[in-house]
Amino acid sequence: MTTKLSDRKNFGWFIGCISHKLSQIRQQRLLAVITWGQKILHIPTKPAVIANVSEVIHAWLQRHHAPGPSEVSE
Repeated sequence: MTTKLSDRKNFGWFIGCISHKLSQIRQQRLLAVITWGQKILHIPTKPAVIANVSEVIHAWLQRHHAPGPSEVSE
């Protein structure tokens, strides 16, 4: 099956849109966690703290959405 160049460009555009939307959602979730941490736990909103929280969320998402042993192809 051959793919037209325009189909590949449309697919690239589609993936770019999804990536952008996921980045927006991640930023919104980060802001929500930081705001909650500031209000409830009295965590300061220093850049280093925000960066750390972002890394922790990213690591959790990677583990949470990683394929399970039955999903990994050998």
